[in-house]
Amino acid sequence: MIKKDLYLIMCLLLAAALLFIGKETLMHDAGSVTATVDGTPYGSWPLDKNDTIRIGTPYGQNEFTIKNGTVIMTSADCPHKDCLRQGAIHTADSAIICLPHHLVIEIQSAADKKIDGTVR
Repeated sequence: MIKKDLYLIMCLLLAAALLFIGKETLMHDAGSVTATVDGTPYGSWPLDKNDTIRIGTPYGQNEFTIKNGTVIMTSADCPHKDCLRQGAIHTADSAIICLPHHLVIEIQSAADKKIDGTVR
């Protein structure tokens, strides 16, 4: 019975170590947040760094926050503020769009960036 208990404990410790290593790898390869205005790249920011970004376009002002791997639009001076109601995004190829300001905020995975080498 003691031998089986020891085996179980070792398996659990190994699984915990693998989960920790996997989480660290994901944190370092978190990807980025990109912004485009009229389809032209405006900027790119790391997804794993908490930050608040203000974007001024010829069409108006927006602000979004990167926090704990998620992105949410926090301020916009557009008339209907639909971009504020889109909620937070946290997965690759998801986006927040402000049509009046011609602004697209998108999450790009680190793997996508390594493959094509360009910012979308």
